[in-house]
Amino acid sequence: MHPTILVVEDDETLRTLVMELLMKEQFQVVTARTGVEALELLKNGLKPDLIISDIIMPEMDGYELYQRVHNYQNLIPIPFIFLTAKTGEEEIRQGKSLGVDEYITKPFKLEDLIIAVRARLKRAEEFRKGFQDPILEKLEDLQNLLRITAHELKTPIASIESICKMLMTESMTEADRRQFLNMLQNQTIGLKELVKDLLELNYLETTANKEKLEKEKIFLLDLINLGISGTSELKKPSHQIKVEISEPNLWVYGNKFQLKLVLTNLLSNAIKYSFEGGDIIIRVEKIQEDNKVKISVIDNGIGIDEANLPYIFDKFYRIKTKETENIPGTGLGLTIVKYILDLHDTKPEIKSIPGKGTHISFTLPICQP
Repeated sequence: MHPTILVVEDDETLRTLVMELLMKEQFQVVTARTGVEALELLKNGLKPDLIISDIIMPEMDGYELYQRVHNYQNLIPIPFIFLTAKTGEEEIRQGKSLGVDEYITKPFKLEDLIIAVRARLKRAEEFRKGFQDPILEKLEDLQNLLRITAHELKTPIASIESICKMLMTESMTEADRRQFLNMLQNQTIGLKELVKDLLELNYLETTANKEKLEKEKIFLLDLINLGISGTSELKKPSHQIKVEISEPNLWVYGNKFQLKLVLTNLLSNAIKYSFEGGDIIIRVEKIQEDNKVKISVIDNGIGIDEANLPYIFDKFYRIKTKETENIPGTGLGLTIVKYILDLHDTKPEIKSIPGKGTHISFTLPICQP
């Protein structure tokens, strides 16, 4: 079977030229105009043997595409070749910091592209053969976790180091000193949350499975109260969490600790992304025909636009806008939610309108007490 190559290039002329050239060489080719379009293809099951990507593109550049692809365990082995302009030295330096080492400079000779493609595919095949040993595969998983962890820890650690240096070397007023100590505390809390979420996610990815999951009968109102109690340190005085439930004597079946974590993470997000004074609603609806209960967490916060909705359950995905830049978070909370619900044979459903709020729901089986 001929190798499949995904070509991501916003310039239609160049995209078509590269596609036709590769097809002449008996490669199967799939094309995408932007990084967003390419990621959608990959999330829907496309697994190419190689990705050729431009760097500067609208909506999502090549480096962001590279990072997003590497958030998916099954896509990490896919090699990349980047297309860059002659003046792209800074781009190349940025790429090398991410681990990218394969570039073709525009304008390029078509034969040079084919040589690079064949060489990269050959190296990838040799690499895959070397990792067929199950022990080495586990080592690869560990290396991927360490790579992602190192990247995410770098920013808070640098901030903590910088604040400590200032506190030790600068003469400052008591008010300034307290302000820096408050910043230091916030960075430390954020770091602690990141480590906690990383450990939980690693457990869910490597250890937890449906067969071994310990389930029990849970009184639903107890579960809801446990979820609310987990958000006590985040609640602002102006927020109220309201519970809407028509049948208060419902019991559900599942793992109490993990389902409590689902509710806590959903509520925490709702609180953080809500406007001052906004209420958070936990709505419980019985689905009679399926003998299930639908649990929804609803806020009237800043909402999520349609372009970002497909990615919010991805690892480390955070929406970057002026409204969200100062909101703390690890980018792992919703990923953990998705993993836990998958273990319970359900999945999160999301509806959101920018400026009006977000509605996330999931179902659980009802059981007798």
